[in-house]
Amino acid sequence: MQIQTFSPIEEGLLLIGIPFREGQYAPEQNFTLITGAGESCPIWWTPRACWPDGSLKWIWLHARVPAGEFSLQLRPSTHLLPPSDLPLTIRSQEVVFQSEALRFAVQQDRWTLASGDIRVDVQDTPAQFEPTLVQDLSQVHFELVDPSPIAPLIRLVHPVTEGLRYESLFRIDPQHNIIYWTRRVTLLSGPRYDLRAMSATFRLSEGEWHIGDLEGHHSLQVHVPHRMQVDDFPEVVGHPDARLVSDQVLVWMEKGWQRAPFGLDVEGNRGIVSFYPESANPLAVLQGTSFRHDVRVAIGKQAAQIGHSQVRWSYDSGAIAATEAFGPLAPRSEEVRRLFPGFDRAFQVGIEQCRPIRLDKPGDATLGPPGDLADETTHDVEFFGLQHYGDWPMRLGSYGGAERMYCDNEYDVPYALFQQFARTGQWEILELARHSAIHMTDVDFLAHRGDMRFHGYHAQAEDHQAARVTGGELGHVWADGYWCLHFLFGDPFAREAALALTHKLREDFTGEDEDAIRRHFTGSERAVGWPMVAMCATMEVESDPATLETLEQMSRYVAEYMRDPDIEFEGIETIGGHPIQWWRCAALDGSKPFMLGVLMEGLERYHRLSHSPAAREALLAIARFLRDVMWEPITGAFLYELNAYNRAHRVLYPHHINLLVTRGLAYAYELSGDESFRQLTLQAAYGGLWTVFETTGGKEIGMAGRTSGATMAYMLRWWQRQREVLAADQPTSTGITFEFHGTPEQLLDSSRLTRLKGDPAFNADGSLACDAESYAICTIESPWNTDSGHVVLDFAPDATIRW
Repeated sequence: MQIQTFSPIEEGLLLIGIPFREGQYAPEQNFTLITGAGESCPIWWTPRACWPDGSLKWIWLHARVPAGEFSLQLRPSTHLLPPSDLPLTIRSQEVVFQSEALRFAVQQDRWTLASGDIRVDVQDTPAQFEPTLVQDLSQVHFELVDPSPIAPLIRLVHPVTEGLRYESLFRIDPQHNIIYWTRRVTLLSGPRYDLRAMSATFRLSEGEWHIGDLEGHHSLQVHVPHRMQVDDFPEVVGHPDARLVSDQVLVWMEKGWQRAPFGLDVEGNRGIVSFYPESANPLAVLQGTSFRHDVRVAIGKQAAQIGHSQVRWSYDSGAIAATEAFGPLAPRSEEVRRLFPGFDRAFQVGIEQCRPIRLDKPGDATLGPPGDLADETTHDVEFFGLQHYGDWPMRLGSYGGAERMYCDNEYDVPYALFQQFARTGQWEILELARHSAIHMTDVDFLAHRGDMRFHGYHAQAEDHQAARVTGGELGHVWADGYWCLHFLFGDPFAREAALALTHKLREDFTGEDEDAIRRHFTGSERAVGWPMVAMCATMEVESDPATLETLEQMSRYVAEYMRDPDIEFEGIETIGGHPIQWWRCAALDGSKPFMLGVLMEGLERYHRLSHSPAAREALLAIARFLRDVMWEPITGAFLYELNAYNRAHRVLYPHHINLLVTRGLAYAYELSGDESFRQLTLQAAYGGLWTVFETTGGKEIGMAGRTSGATMAYMLRWWQRQREVLAADQPTSTGITFEFHGTPEQLLDSSRLTRLKGDPAFNADGSLACDAESYAICTIESPWNTDSGHVVLDFAPDATIRW
C-alpha cells in the first residue's frame, strides 16, 4: 500500500487508518513502513476490523514520518513489533505518564503537563446551563484506548446517566511534548437547556500568556463567525486563531472562529479558553446533543513553535479502490478519466462549488460564486457556528419552511466525501468529510436514546438553534460516515454512535409477527431501506447474529411483498394494533424509485454478507418493477412517484435521483445476467450525470456521491470484462517466428510462402512494378502468431506519378 505524506516537521506524527482487500493479510500479519530510500519509519498498529473470512480489513496505524513530501510503502514484514513498555500508570482516580522529557497527569477535572522546570496546570470548569444542571464529576473512569508507544490515547469518562456527561480524550505525543485534548460534553437531561458558558483555565508555572499575535491585549471574543472583538474595541471583521502563547507553551484550539462563539482572556500567567463565552447569547441545546473541542497544548520552546503543525496524507487511489473497504469504488485512474470523463469530473465540480461565498438571504435569492475550499474565510457565515459547523444549510424555502434549515447530512454526506477523498487524495475534501462526520456524531445524533435526528419539515424544519426536531425518523438514518470517521481518524465516539444506532434499529424491526416491519415499509420504502443500509454498514465490520437475523427477516418480508403487493393489504385493518391512516405503498400508489434504490442498496449489501436467497429475490423483483413501470426512456429518468393522491408527482421526472437507483440495478445485472438491467443502469447513469454538475449543497452531494462511485465501479468492471473477452478471442502466440529483410521479389522466392494468385512484375532493383496486374496473394506454410513485432515497408513511387 502506497501512502503519500507531507510533514512540516521531522518525525511528524502520522495517524491513519489503512484498509486491505479481503484475503490479503491475516490478523497476525506484521508490517513495515519504508521511504523511497529504503529507510524504515517507526510504527505501531492495531487491527480495527476484519472481513468475513477473518482477514484484515482495516488497521489503525501510528508512525513517525520525515519532513517534506514522501511516498511511503506499507509492506508485509516478518519482524515482530517490539513490546511497548509505556511509562504510564492508570489508577482509579488518576493517570500519570512519565518519561525523561515529559510528565502528564490527569485527574477528575484537571490535568498537568510538565517538562523540565515548565509546568501548565489545566482546570476544566463545569458548563453553565439554564435551568441549572446537577453535574457529578466525582465518578471517573479511565481507559487506555491506544497502547501505542508513539502516541498513546487515554480516555476519561464521567459515567453519568443524566445531567451532563463529560468525556476527554488525551493523545500524548512524547516525541514533541504535545497533548492533543478532545473535550466533549453531552446533554443527557431534557428536553432543552440553554448553554451559558464553558471554559478551561490554563496556569503557567513561569512566564505570562499572550493572545496569538495580539500582544498587549487581554481579551479576544468571537461571538459570531467572521467577526471579532479585541478588549473593549468595536467588533470588526476577523478570523483569528484561538491561540494562547508564551515563550515556552502553546495552547491552540482547532477550528476556533469556524465553531464560534469562543473567547480568550489572559492576565499574567492565567489564561482562560472559553469554549462558550458567557458574554455570548445563550444557546438552546436539545437533549442528547454533544459538543466537542479539540485543543493542543505544547510545552517547551521548540514544541510551542511546531505545536499547530499537521501531517497530511493520502492513499493510492487504485489500491484503495481494489480493497472495496469503501464499497465498490472506481479509482481516479487515467483509464477511468478516459472512459468515463463525465463521471470522473462531475462530482468533483459539485464539491468545488458546494460552499458559496454567499447563500440566498430573505428578500434576495441570489447565490454567490463558489468559495475556495482551502480558504474558509471565503464561505458564507451560515456554514459556521458551534451547532452548524459540519452541517449543510439548504436554500430558503426548502420543504416549505420560511426559515433557514439544515439537511443534517442528508443521504450521509460524510460517506460521499470520504469516498471522493479516497479517489482524489484532496485534503480539503477530507476536512469537509471529517467535520461533517463529527457533526453527525455529536449534533445529529441523540446520545440519550441512540437515535439520529433528521432535518424535519415545514414548521419543524431543523435550524438547531430553535431545536424543533426532537427525535429521529427511520427514513433518515446513516452509519457509513460514522465508520469512516472511526477507521480513518480513530474516533471512538463515531463507533459508539454507529453501534447504538444499529442496536436501536434492530429493536425497531424486531417483533413476533411481520407488523414490526410492515408498519415502516408501508409508510415509505426508505424507512426499511436506510435502516438496512445502516445495519449492513455495521455488520460489515462488527458482525452480530441477532442483527443479521433481523436483516434476513426484512429481506424475506420484502421478497414476499414484491411477489404480489396487492395481497399484502387484503384483510388488514390495523398495523401494530393501530388503525391504518395512510400508506405509501411500494410497487403501488405512492411508490418512489429513489426510495426503492435505497432499499436495493440495503438488499445488495446484505446479500454480499449472507448470500441470502430472499435478498436476491427481493432485489431482482424491485429491479423488474423499476424497469417495467417507472422508467421513462424518452426523458432518461424515472417517474418521481406513482401517487394517486398527488397526481402532480406523476408527471415529474427528476434526473438527479437516477444515481440513487443505478447501484442496485447494476447489482441486479451481476446477480441475474439480464442484459436489460445493465442497459437500464447505463441509460439511467448517463441520464442523471449532467445534474451532478449543478450540485449546490450537502444533500445533492450525498444523493449523487454515495452511489456514483459504485456505479462507476460496475461500469469499469463491465468494460474490463469486455476487454478480457476480446483478448480471449485473439489467437495466442504459436512460438514460431518469421523474420525477413529484403525486396518483394526476394520475399516471393522464400520457401515459406506459396503464391495463390497474381502475376507480379518486378523492377531491376527488385521492387514491385506499379501495375494493376502486378500483385501477389500468398499463404504461409507455417502460420505464426506473435505477441510483438513490427513491419517496415519502403515505397518508391514511379517518377511519372503526380502526387
